[in-house]
Amino acid sequence: MQEIHAEKRKHVMGLRVKSVTRGSPFIRGGLKKGDEIIAVDGQRIDDTLDFAFYSSSYNFTLDILRGDTEMRLEVTRDDGSYAGVEFFENPINCCRNNCVFCFIDQMPKGLRSGLYIKDEDFKHSFLNGNYVTLTGAKQADLEKIVRIGLSPLYISVHATDDTTRKRMLGITRAPDIMEQLRYLSSNGISFHAQIVLCPTYNDGTILEKSINDLFSFGDALMSIAVVPVGLTKHRKMPLPPVTEKIARDVCEMIMLKSDAHCSVDKKRRLFCADEFFIKAGMRLPPAKYYEDYPQIENGVGLVRKLLTEWKTYKKEFVSRKIKPLKKKKRYLVISSLSASQFIQKIIDDAQKVRPDFCVDYTVVPLVNTFFGEMVTVAGLMTAKDVIATVKKELHRQTFYKVMLPAVMFGHKQRTLDGYSSERIAKIAGIPVVVVRTVEELFR
Repeated sequence: MQEIHAEKRKHVMGLRVKSVTRGSPFIRGGLKKGDEIIAVDGQRIDDTLDFAFYSSSYNFTLDILRGDTEMRLEVTRDDGSYAGVEFFENPINCCRNNCVFCFIDQMPKGLRSGLYIKDEDFKHSFLNGNYVTLTGAKQADLEKIVRIGLSPLYISVHATDDTTRKRMLGITRAPDIMEQLRYLSSNGISFHAQIVLCPTYNDGTILEKSINDLFSFGDALMSIAVVPVGLTKHRKMPLPPVTEKIARDVCEMIMLKSDAHCSVDKKRRLFCADEFFIKAGMRLPPAKYYEDYPQIENGVGLVRKLLTEWKTYKKEFVSRKIKPLKKKKRYLVISSLSASQFIQKIIDDAQKVRPDFCVDYTVVPLVNTFFGEMVTVAGLMTAKDVIATVKKELHRQTFYKVMLPAVMFGHKQRTLDGYSSERIAKIAGIPVVVVRTVEELFR
């Protein structure tokens, strides 16, 4: 351990140590809880990605602050040893855009505070697949992305036309996204792109230009998802919705472009969200269309994956032994308006191939009164709407259990309005089963 100086340091951005594992190379090097690591091998660090990158060698130094004293520690990592240090989280970089389509701005008050955080942190884009616009990224940030190899990133592009993009993001000054992507791609960084389609803003020729521009980055472009704008009843500024005609036009245009590029690239990289096909009343593409489902978190291929899962499980379902019951059980299955028709299709098929299956299902599409009837996806279902729907159905007939989609339970297994499945069951007065797979639907 070497003390560098005892001068009080101000405005130092580093990592504050939460705990050090006993027997780790860091505790042997003298690191303690409460220390603030400001550099590794002389390289300034601001976050855990910096730390992981610069501390990957077997021997390195740590410049730390302990109180008002700066010290240098020497660390020797044994072959196969783990890191053994945990840090307090630094604040994330938040979005300063004022997007016309921002879903967070359309949420009602009173939900848990974490739901109102507008994440614009490229570190979380790399680590968690969060989409960022890069409007707050300076050249130094882009250089850091390249230096430590944060690839792939997830970029909210929306439009490559600079004027249109600024209009959609509600800002007057921002770096040109094409220049940013050009710098990143030329330095080995690949990316997934997202386009939230807002009618009258970035559809038509603007959408075509954006797609063409993104494909100009060659192999650096990993995928593009075109998704419809989500509108709730709480939004203040009116915005045209995606109509059936708009959805059909978008699907047809995207399919043509996607097929054309796929025939050349031998791999599909341009996708429409499931909602577009459902809204347009069009048949969903086959499983092979979705490749390895690179945009499934964006609602691209969720329904097809569900149907494929049933197709796979169906063979086991047909051949499995079923214990006979004196009386059939009746389950109430609640899902979103978008998904319920496909769940009904799976259940109908199951009852057709196994008429001896001793369970009857009633599938009820949930009308989203919490966010508004235009919100039709399962991930935005709330407990209050579920409870109201269950009580309404229980007045009509008796059910053994209620089945709910797992996707409606997020942080700490709570719904957006803060309910656990146990709490829903207690208030509704009926057992609740959270369904994650098709198999669990028929367990």
